[in-house]
Amino acid sequence: MIVIQENDLYLVRYKERRMPRRFNLASEFSVTVFGMPGGGELITVPADYSTDFTSVPWFVRWRVSKLDGCEAAVVHDWLYNGGQRLYSKAFADRLFYELLLQDSGVSKHTADIMYKSVKMFGGSSWKGR
Repeated sequence: MIVIQENDLYLVRYKERRMPRRFNLASEFSVTVFGMPGGGELITVPADYSTDFTSVPWFVRWRVSKLDGCEAAVVHDWLYNGGQRLYSKAFADRLFYELLLQDSGVSKHTADIMYKSVKMFGGSSWKGR
């Protein structure tokens, strides 16, 4: 699977007190995924989509930051919340991993930890098809 980021990620801090750790996309964010049947597939997260980036348990925060792989987390959240229902949880998790590997601030070891975490523990958050 090859993933190309189509544009930069721009965020706005969520202002309401009831959700202090959330951010909204200031503009849409797109990635194109190659290596799927039928050629490239464009996945677009709409402007104003709300995200909390990665959900990192307290016991691994020494190794993984909540801000590691922001772009990967936004796309992963979008797919997990049923944003584009034609994809499976396995696809969303694998795309998350591929995007993490492309992030210059995330090591392969950290990407492996994050991928295994969503693969094993993300089922309760999955709202896709």
